[in-house]
Amino acid sequence: MISKILRKTVIGIMAAAMMMSVASVVTTNTANAATVGKSGDYKYVKYLNGVKIKEYTGKAKKVTIPATIAGKKVIAIGESAFENNDNIKQVKLPASVREIEDCAFAGCDKLKKVTMPKKLDECGSAAFSGTALKSITIPDGIKEIEDYTFNNCKKLKTVKLSEDVKIIDDGAFQNCEKLTTINLENIEEIGWDSFKNAKSLAGNLVLKNVTTIESKAFFGCSSISSVEFSDLLQKLGQREWIGEEVSVASQDFISGMTSSNPFAYCNNIQSFSVDVNNPNFTSVDGVIYGKTKQWLVAYPAKKQGDVTLDDNIRGISEYAFSGAQVGKVTMGKGLNTILKKAFAKSTVTEVNMPLPDEEKSVNWKGDAFLDCTALKKVVFPEGIKSSYNAAFYKCTALTDVVLPESMESLSAAMFVGCTALQTISLPENVKKIPDMCFYKCSALKSINLENVEHVGGISFEECKSLAGVLNLNITSYDYGAFAECTGITEVNLNKPIASLPEVNYNTMRFLTPLYTMSEDEEITSLQAAEEFDNKPYNGSVNLFAECTNLTKINTAAEGAVKSIDGVLFSSDLKMLIAFPAGMTGKYNIPYGVEKINNDAFAGANVSEIVCSNSIMEIGNNAFSNSKAKAITISKSVTIFDSVTSAFSGCSELEKIDVHASNNTFESIDGVLYRNVGKTKRLLVYPSAKKGKNLELGKNIIPEFFAFNGCKYLKKVYLNNLVDFNYDGRFMMFTNCNNIKLYLPKNFVPEELDSDLEDYPRERYSYGFNDVDLMTKATCTGCKTYVKKGSKLAKKLDAKKVKYYKY
Repeated sequence: MISKILRKTVIGIMAAAMMMSVASVVTTNTANAATVGKSGDYKYVKYLNGVKIKEYTGKAKKVTIPATIAGKKVIAIGESAFENNDNIKQVKLPASVREIEDCAFAGCDKLKKVTMPKKLDECGSAAFSGTALKSITIPDGIKEIEDYTFNNCKKLKTVKLSEDVKIIDDGAFQNCEKLTTINLENIEEIGWDSFKNAKSLAGNLVLKNVTTIESKAFFGCSSISSVEFSDLLQKLGQREWIGEEVSVASQDFISGMTSSNPFAYCNNIQSFSVDVNNPNFTSVDGVIYGKTKQWLVAYPAKKQGDVTLDDNIRGISEYAFSGAQVGKVTMGKGLNTILKKAFAKSTVTEVNMPLPDEEKSVNWKGDAFLDCTALKKVVFPEGIKSSYNAAFYKCTALTDVVLPESMESLSAAMFVGCTALQTISLPENVKKIPDMCFYKCSALKSINLENVEHVGGISFEECKSLAGVLNLNITSYDYGAFAECTGITEVNLNKPIASLPEVNYNTMRFLTPLYTMSEDEEITSLQAAEEFDNKPYNGSVNLFAECTNLTKINTAAEGAVKSIDGVLFSSDLKMLIAFPAGMTGKYNIPYGVEKINNDAFAGANVSEIVCSNSIMEIGNNAFSNSKAKAITISKSVTIFDSVTSAFSGCSELEKIDVHASNNTFESIDGVLYRNVGKTKRLLVYPSAKKGKNLELGKNIIPEFFAFNGCKYLKKVYLNNLVDFNYDGRFMMFTNCNNIKLYLPKNFVPEELDSDLEDYPRERYSYGFNDVDLMTKATCTGCKTYVKKGSKLAKKLDAKKVKYYKY
């Protein structure tokens, strides 16, 4: 909080000025006088003025901390002194304690009762986070409840604050689901997430002295019925300016425009009330606006019925209607700003979008209607030229979209996950379908594309109901535009493709996860998809990847692409761009092709693929998820853009053969290797290769994800892992079941020299935690075996880490 920072800064400056003349003496004496010791179950630090308990080592259920240790008063409980103690149920602090430091009792999940001393001055951040406290009384000396002090205290019901407490910091009572009673009449500032998910806070909330409530302060407090504010309220939530080119300073100020609704998803709030003398906010019919009534800040979630916003409204704040039980929403002219998650998870059934003032900046956030699962109809007004980033992300009931003839452009990710949308009519002037526009619209079966000249990245991916012959007049496209459209059987490209797209795989990896983000994760700009025009990766990704019923791609006019026997190539025939995944049988790639495009054979139903001797490069995911049983790599191949991704998901693959004259790659018994000096790197072990056991020679080192989805392999013996350090290469198994990995006697990862208890990353990375094989990647029943008496075994024994032995 700004006010908190300013206050502490001022206090610090005053204290520094007062103490400057004696600071060096105090520091020197304290440092020289401090001693570390142990008394019974307590490790402590002794200072001139008292003792701080550094650590409690006992196992008692009831703990009474002594008033003195080593002849000095106990004045402080140190940082994390009791943290994660799973025995302690009750603790009594001596009257001499003035400070409880950060995380002192955090994670003591059985701690039900704490007796705080009356002279306690400070209780640190997360001091009692995750405990089983049922009630707590805050003594008079405490002025501020620090960040996350009682976070995740799921049994806490009653909190009694002293009159001195004026500030409740960020997350202080977050997830205190049973909290029913807390006196807030003297509170002036309430921090971020401070009461988030305190579901049992009920009734009318009177905040008569509150000046500041930060963002998400009361998110999900589903039992509050009404909220009253006085004339003192100055700040209500906070608008996030991330990703916006505008700021308060750069536009005409409107009262309320910097606010957000800190009571989102409070499903029982029927009204808000603001004192008429408040200079910053006003309330009308239970709704909070900025003082001039031009900016809607917070709408009561239980205020039911249709909503009509008049032409005076210029903006809607973040989370303003989140979770609201509204029906049809009609917005007036000139509403240029609809901010983040403004209607998220509301019950809105129909939206009439506003006609903005197009001479001014229009800022409609792409996640404003996130998860509006009751929304059935969206109407854009006649005269509007753009959807201005408006999106209806995962509005799973949406069936009716009205786009006026004046519309010229759609939003990126506009209808992501709208799984009920079956048909849509595009205005004649819409020439471009932007990235992700209809991504995962699985019911979409009718859309007029005759005027469309460009289809963006994964714009129709997984539109499985698009069926039959697809006629396109496009002149350009981006990666995976119609990927996994399994109903398409034939494609006609009726116009010349002007140029091949360039692809940035980082972009692709960024876009796809947007569909699966949770509510708490920030979707800062769904419209960001439109900003990926600079795609430096030179290569054309198959726009029809994994269209498993597609048997033919036709080109009517030659441009940058050309069709031969239904397979799509670059016009110079040097790149194989797209192989129709519905084609079957053996396929010999024609001589002259130099590169197999990214995703070229993705999902293909071929039985065998033979590379011609002209091929030099194989792209990312080139054969991924294909049904090929055998793939032959020619003598000229020297580059795999990603060798592991090239064969990923090839569940029927029995062997990979390599031409004997290839100096870079080699096949031994159908397994793909790369020669590196005196060693061989095992790159890909075919998923369907027969055989249960594999023993690798001393010159062979498996690469990252070398074993993927192996059906028959059960035991792997490694003989050369001396040079293995933590570089990810040890994660060699993915999607494998019940494989036993036998480590060589001389294998010791460097990181194991660190303390596994203090550094969990090493502990989990190397997979010796609860005898699991080191892998995050969907392996079931896999185990790592360590040689008895080996150096690694001795280290693991010394650290008391469980593991399998052989």
